[in-house]
Amino acid sequence: MLRSLFIIVTFFAAATLYQGSGPGGAEFGHTEYTFGPTPRDSVLTHSFPFINEGDEPLIIFETSTSCPCVTVRKPSSPVAPGGTGEIVVTFDGSRSMRGRFQQLVRVTTSASGSPVKLYIYGELL
Repeated sequence: MLRSLFIIVTFFAAATLYQGSGPGGAEFGHTEYTFGPTPRDSVLTHSFPFINEGDEPLIIFETSTSCPCVTVRKPSSPVAPGGTGEIVVTFDGSRSMRGRFQQLVRVTTSASGSPVKLYIYGELL
C-alpha cells in the first residue's frame, strides 16, 4: 500500500515538473474564428497558427472537442523554441443541426497555462 502511494505521488510530481515549457509557451495569433452563414452540409476548416514562445520544445499532448462534428489535426512532433505550428480544426456541418453553432477545442500542451481553448462559430442554413 505504501509503495503504491509512493509511486502515485512520484508520478504526479514528475508530471507537474514536466508541464513547464518555460515562460510563454504556445502563443496563438487568435483563439476564435467565425465562419459566418453557410449551407448545412458544408465541411469548414480553419487553421489556428501558434508560435512557441517558451525556451523548451513545446509538445501538444492532446486535443479534445465539444462535438463529434469537429476534428482536429495537431503537430505530431515537438515545436522548437521560436518555432511555429498550427492546430487545424474541421467542422462537418452535416453532423450538426441547422442554426448557430459554437464549438470548443481544448489543446493540452507542455506549456504553463495549458489547456488553451480555441472556439469556432458559425450558422448552418
